[in-house]
Parts: sequence; structure tokens; C-alpha cells
Amino acid sequence: MAGIRWGRGFFRVWMLIAIVWIGVGVIAGGNSILNPYVSKQILAVPTATSQLTMYMTLSPEHIELMRLETEGTIVATEVRDGFKLYTPADSESDRRQRTVAAAQTIVDEYVAEETTTRRSQALPTVLGWTFLPPLFLLVAGWAIGWAISGFRRSAA
Repeated sequence: MAGIRWGRGFFRVWMLIAIVWIGVGVIAGGNSILNPYVSKQILAVPTATSQLTMYMTLSPEHIELMRLETEGTIVATEVRDGFKLYTPADSESDRRQRTVAAAQTIVDEYVAEETTTRRSQALPTVLGWTFLPPLFLLVAGWAIGWAISGFRRSAA
């Protein structure tokens, strides 16, 4: 038993655990940084004179717009993946095309801003959950080893 190097052995075990933990953390949390979820929105121009407005999907406004679409009062157009634009059914196609182009710009700006915000919010959380537990385990192991070394007999 005297020849066993406990410190070196536990350090190597910690290294293995830390490498596996960090690998799992990168895999699990990397997607929230590289490809954060951006909720889909709908844009509406309820009347021919009103400005583009953005609503949450399945909000009361969106449900009302879906009802109006069913009645044929407004028309839904896919602007980008998952983003819809509702325009009056009686608007001419030139105006609708200009509105779709403006809506695409708004959606692109929204997605870029929301992606940046969500990445910056996720980064500290992912880094904390990935690196703090192995660091805590290392410090705790060192502290326990230091405390146990106080019980050893001195060479004197």
C-alpha cells in the first residue's frame, strides 16, 4: 500500500472525468451557441394604409389574422422559413411584392438581432456548466489531499 501513488492516480481519474464532462458540455451546449432557436413571428399589414407590424405566432392578433384569412379578407404569404406576411386581399400585386420585400428585410434584421442576443445569453451558461464542475472537483480533490497529508508521520 505504501508504494501506491494516490495523488497521481486521482489526478489522472480527474483528467478523464474532466475530458468527458467538457466533451459532453460542448456537444450539449454547442447547439445553443452555434444555432440558437429564434421563435417564428408573423408580420401583418391589416389595412392597405397601415405599416408592417410583427406579432408572436398564435398570439391573439395572429389568431384574428388567421380568422380573416379563412374569411378571405386577407392573404398569407410565406416571407422566410416559418415567417408569414398577412396583407389585404384587395391590394394590388405590385404593392404586395413591395410589402413582401420590406417584410423580408424586417425578418432578416429580426433573426440576426435575435440570434446574436440568444448566443450572448447562452455563452456564459454553457461555459459555466462545462468548465466550473471539473474545476470545482479539482480544487476539492486538492483540498482533501492537502488535509489528508497533514495526518502523515513526519520523517523526524
